[in-house]
Amino acid sequence: MTAAEMLTWFDILQDKFNTPYFTDAEKYNFLNDAQLNFVNDYLNLNDDSVAPVFEANALKNTVIQPLLVEDVSVASAASGIILFTAIETAIDSKYTLTGSKLVHVLSVVENAAGDDVMFLRQGDLARQEQNEFTIAGASNRKYRVSRGQITMLPIGVLTYLISGIKFPIDIAAGINSELPLITHRKIVALALVKTGFVTEHQALTLMGEQTN
Repeated sequence: MTAAEMLTWFDILQDKFNTPYFTDAEKYNFLNDAQLNFVNDYLNLNDDSVAPVFEANALKNTVIQPLLVEDVSVASAASGIILFTAIETAIDSKYTLTGSKLVHVLSVVENAAGDDVMFLRQGDLARQEQNEFTIAGASNRKYRVSRGQITMLPIGVLTYLISGIKFPIDIAAGINSELPLITHRKIVALALVKTGFVTEHQALTLMGEQTN
């Protein structure tokens, strides 16, 4: 669906269920909130998984594919820190975008050597860094993610290639959802749910009836 078609479906559904009328700006806010909820659910970001659930099968990978960013080159500071804002700037530059927001880091590779950098859970940091066999080193680099930043171990200035998932761009007049067509009914249904007057099942059922 185009952005305009999403608004049309929103109008059809709100007429059917006698919900209050909303401005286009309000409808776009509902759609964008729904789009973010959809992505969060697919990535299962509410649990403590190392890898997002979408990697479990090909369909989910296809659904999120437009949001994947790969091999974005970013240098760490002397402290080993790479801010998400630095990664987001690099994403904008590589993909000719504006205002990208990184939601999840999938992998980190040391640029020069091409070696994978191992993800380190926060809870494992102290234990691994106190063990001489698992402590991070030049041939055994690791990274951990905390709020708004990645910390590379061992610390130091080095260039890394980061792959991850960004938030979708906002739906607006003339700007369609980046997500594939198979997700659009779900997004519209979730948007209607946010009005507080329609359930997801009701919205999806009616859209199915209208197109059969």
